[in-house]
Amino acid sequence: AEGLPNLKILKFDKRRPWRLPRRASYDVVIDAAHWHAFSLTSALLSRWAAKRWLIGAGRGPKIYSATLPPPPPGTPEVAAKVLLAGALGLPDLPPPPLETALGRGPVNFGLPPRFIAVNPGGRKPDHRWNNFITLVTKLPLPAVIVWGPGEKDLAVAIAAETGAIVAPETDLDQLAFIFRRAAVVVTNDTGPLHLAVACGAPTVGVFLDDAGLRWAHPGPRFRAVVKPTVDAVETAIRDLLDTGKQPAESQNSEGAP
Repeated sequence: AEGLPNLKILKFDKRRPWRLPRRASYDVVIDAAHWHAFSLTSALLSRWAAKRWLIGAGRGPKIYSATLPPPPPGTPEVAAKVLLAGALGLPDLPPPPLETALGRGPVNFGLPPRFIAVNPGGRKPDHRWNNFITLVTKLPLPAVIVWGPGEKDLAVAIAAETGAIVAPETDLDQLAFIFRRAAVVVTNDTGPLHLAVACGAPTVGVFLDDAGLRWAHPGPRFRAVVKPTVDAVETAIRDLLDTGKQPAESQNSEGAP
């Protein structure tokens, strides 16, 4: 979100979280922690920063000035966050497009002219799909394997089996640079998925079960593949590559068991 207009980001030291929020002392604070699980840390920090009103989801301790009930099951996460504005008396608002200012500067990575960025890692091991090696061997364009902390061995192992290119170590800005230049990004259900969408990259999200779909994104440049097979993921990638068959809207493809 850094660099976007009309947005100010306040950073604070996690070891001393009480310092910056209290100095902010906002009239209204919205605690946008996840609906499905109460976060005491988020609630306390929000309460600390709020001079008057604190808005949050209707679960957990009663520390909020106003609350909203949980959204219906299956509500996308971004839309669920926007619902919190209803406690301010605002009308229903459409979810805003996901945007980032990252990845616009020059980076000399020597990338191929056209390539598919592949993110096989993820902070949560149970969100990692295990068939990326087979998938990469079937891709119609060169694959560039991106990786995060502790994931280089995974990237190198996939490249060794497939001949794919291992991306250099990246910070978020450099990773966004790669995503902005990729023909398609294919990724597990993890943070880089949302960065790719924010960069405007055609993105295939691999979701191991239906519960993850709340993190999917709307729009013609995103495909969610649930309970994926290699063929289902490959089909989603080729669909986005085929400019003559651009999807009219986001679709969910479920692979065969």
